[in-house]
Amino acid sequence: MKTPKVIKDLSIQKYKSIEDDKALIIGQKWLTIFCPSITSFRGLKHCMNTLWENMTGDFFQEEAQEKYERHAAPSYYIMEDNFGENEKVIYESRTKPIKNCHGNEVHIFPKNFAWCMTYSHEDGYITPIFSKNKNYEKLEKMNLKSMAEMERIRL
Repeated sequence: MKTPKVIKDLSIQKYKSIEDDKALIIGQKWLTIFCPSITSFRGLKHCMNTLWENMTGDFFQEEAQEKYERHAAPSYYIMEDNFGENEKVIYESRTKPIKNCHGNEVHIFPKNFAWCMTYSHEDGYITPIFSKNKNYEKLEKMNLKSMAEMERIRL
């Protein structure tokens, strides 16, 4: 099986593909939390609509990157911005992508949706965007607890 371009560009070695209805459930939850002005993926067309332009973000550009670098989670979802009517694949990985060196339009978020890092071809101008879930404090505590437990098990 050929490695998807976005996965290769983000230097991810191990990943799992989540497709169709399972991916749509994750994507719909993401929309509700991070892009509430759009209620459905129906009708979204690649290169004609961008989700990141409709997001409500908390931090932008350098500050967003700094916030992202300070966050960790046991695993991450990677969803391309063209997710929707024709493209229903979300990737899951334990590897946190560090940076978007290839101009991918992608959303990276932990499985509990505590936050989302969004990159695009506009990195340095408009993006990246770091967004927090309205339940961020509670969800981030869960991520920190899980990471500490994983570290303890490794030792």
